Amino acid sequence: MNNLGYKSDCLIQQYAGEVEAKPRYTVIRSTKNPDYHWGNLLVYGQAPKADSFKKWIQDFQSEFDQSTEHLTFGWEEESRGNTAHFEDLGFELEHNIVLTSNAPTPLVKSSAPIECRKLQSDEEWEAIAQLQSLCERDSPNWKPFLEFKRRLYNSYRQLQEAKHGACWGAFLEGTLVADMGLFFNSDRSYGRFQSVETHPEHQGQGICSELLSHVIADAYEAYPKIELIIATEPKNPALRIYQRAGFAPHSEQYGVSLPRPLSQSEQTQIS
Repeated sequence: MNNLGYKSDCLIQQYAGEVEAKPRYTVIRSTKNPDYHWGNLLVYGQAPKADSFKKWIQDFQSEFDQSTEHLTFGWEEESRGNTAHFEDLGFELEHNIVLTSNAPTPLVKSSAPIECRKLQSDEEWEAIAQLQSLCERDSPNWKPFLEFKRRLYNSYRQLQEAKHGACWGAFLEGTLVADMGLFFNSDRSYGRFQSVETHPEHQGQGICSELLSHVIADAYEAYPKIELIIATEPKNPALRIYQRAGFAPHSEQYGVSLPRPLSQSEQTQIS
């Protein structure tokens, strides 16, 4: 796989799921977390064309059973392609900037007296799932989303225990207020950041910047020649934080996702 964003996305599934290259696409599966939209998908080489719509959906349904209640597609080409049919059906377009860093930067201090370290106890792993699900707290989907995050972080915890990387937290008076994960490929030539989050009440204090600088320093101390990778939406304010930390734009990453199964009438149109 040549697209650095999707190549590094596969990292987690190579340890804790399945990555299977087929003639027309690559299948990425999170076998223990079928609700993970961007962990259960098909990745094609080329961007979608006007006639890709039906065939891609048929491909997905041939690879994933009904326990996977979404449809997600990515492509390696750095172009949006023709996503009109997908978006007409309700698919959401995903567009990320992939950034890389090849050298450490000085440690940053925030205005808050935080402690930056790897997660340890059961309570801390539960706290990270709770923090990551705050965006859905007032939604009827909150409990299923929290369970999804618990499964996701259980897989991250297993990777940390196997020494493939770690989830880090910024703690303020013992309370987790920010977190991020960094996991490495088998030969430690690159590492991919995952799930960067700061509690809404503690944003704008430099906490994410300080935590990021600690994680970067730890990675380069262990693996001096490693390339670090992070991806984010172009309009995400965190993009500036990453650039100040030494990350530079490398490439772009596109995909579409429908967070529900097709209705009967929609399925009839595809068949």
